[in-house]
Amino acid sequence: MSEVQQGLDQLSPRERGVVLLLVQGKTSREIAAATGLAESTVKGYLKSARQKTRTTNRVELADWWERHSGVA
Repeated sequence: MSEVQQGLDQLSPRERGVVLLLVQGKTSREIAAATGLAESTVKGYLKSARQKTRTTNRVELADWWERHSGVA
């Protein structure tokens, strides 16, 4: 299994949902409002997703998702 596929497989459904909203250009505050989560929880999900995909910031994570998910 490739590193990319491992990154995708490791993301939880909630992390995937948060990343999809990030790809749409939403801020953490906007993602929190849309999902009913606390902003700090959203940031935690994004941090976890960055670790699993080996990206270092929100822009890299969004770019990684667009290149590898086949969804966005």
